[in-house]
Amino acid sequence: MIKSMMLGSLLLLVSQAPAQLTAVKNTYFEAEMVFREAEMNLMPGLYGYWKIEASGNEYVEGHLESPGQSDTALLNITIEKKAIETYAVNLNMDYRGKKYLSGIVFSGDSCAYMDYGDTVAVKQSVKAHALIYFYSPYNLVKTIQKNIRTLHLIDANEENFKILGFNDEYGNKFYTRYDRTKKEFTALWMPAYDPVLGDYFETLAYEDYRCDNGFCFPVRITHQKATGIYRTIAVTNIQFDRNDKEKPARKEMVEIEMDTISNHLFLIKLLNFNNKMMVSKHRNYLSVYDAPINIAVCRQVISFLQEQFPDHPVKY
Repeated sequence: MIKSMMLGSLLLLVSQAPAQLTAVKNTYFEAEMVFREAEMNLMPGLYGYWKIEASGNEYVEGHLESPGQSDTALLNITIEKKAIETYAVNLNMDYRGKKYLSGIVFSGDSCAYMDYGDTVAVKQSVKAHALIYFYSPYNLVKTIQKNIRTLHLIDANEENFKILGFNDEYGNKFYTRYDRTKKEFTALWMPAYDPVLGDYFETLAYEDYRCDNGFCFPVRITHQKATGIYRTIAVTNIQFDRNDKEKPARKEMVEIEMDTISNHLFLIKLLNFNNKMMVSKHRNYLSVYDAPINIAVCRQVISFLQEQFPDHPVKY
């Protein structure tokens, strides 16, 4: 009896496996399509240098009249990309008539951090300051590029807003919301733990993007921790330099042809791969069948289909 039950369960799992694998594949396929849209608008490799100047508030806790109470400190902030892998955030705090300086410089897989009141910067893991690194959405794009294999779709029900999940190289898990209408990242969540309040999401909210000759940056950033709003940032000035040379055009991996079978059915031929796939056109999206495993080829197919059907994104 037990053996037959186990056999039945195994057969059920086997029967469900293809559908589950297809769902995972479609989830990644759509997640990458959404990310490529964002990547076209925020291209970190296009700018050799940029500097953001901002003012804001930091909400200070501890040594106050009652537990959980916070006090407001004024901030002047600079967020600056100095080199390919060097990124700095400097904070000048004015709190109760006294001036304090804090700074963090990210370089490669580590950072140099100086807390308020300290005089020497301490080398630390980037993991401890992950959300400060993501004050720049360009760093968000760059991190997803490096860890594209971890990208997946969390919420596919909303047409204009998509929630993507990904990991960074330091073991952190993140979720980000992307507005497909405005082509903007609007929020970032990182699971965190507070010794008093327990599990929570540390969050960033990006609002009111300002674009200047293609360089786009949120004018308002809100950083929230377990007890509430931790820091607010209001951008006052943006400086940037584009790289002298654009990235060379990527060589296409495969030659693509399309045959029309009917008004809503098309045959895609990958000529030098000796491979074919079917595409069906629906009311407001496309479905792709038997897509190749090669991710780079899939990206090229998506670009080809977007050129052929600009009003019909690939959904499945």
